[in-house]
Amino acid sequence: MKTLSTYLIIILFTGVFVTKTSAQEWSREQMEVLKATQTLYEYWANRNLESYMSSTHKDFSGWFGNEPLPVNKNLLQKWEGFWLKDVKVLIWEIQPVSITVSGDVAVIHHFLITVREDEKGKSTVSSKYTDVYKKENGKWMNIASCGGKITEN
Repeated sequence: MKTLSTYLIIILFTGVFVTKTSAQEWSREQMEVLKATQTLYEYWANRNLESYMSSTHKDFSGWFGNEPLPVNKNLLQKWEGFWLKDVKVLIWEIQPVSITVSGDVAVIHHFLITVREDEKGKSTVSSKYTDVYKKENGKWMNIASCGGKITEN
């Protein structure tokens, strides 16, 4: 009985914490950055490499997963184009953790959950990322990204 009570307390606490973080209110500027991030992933999930790259800043730098070195925009296009040929994203969701906006620069920390399908079958991948955006001509452009998989099953 004590074990059951402990589990119930943990579940209730976790539920309150998750509700609190997901119910966070964002400013107008923070919402713009979140929308830019969601749009970028929508392009990616739909294999729309042209639109994905047009939302990526010319001076982009990213460091992903276990890669030994960061990539620039040209290498990002090469590798994403290769990867997207073989992997289909069935569903995805972004869970923002924090969004900081300072003038024309913004940083968003978020989790990305995807269900993917490739020649091996379906898998659920949880990842975490830090993305940096720069606002140019009224549009938030992804200028830097760092992160990768946490779990895959």
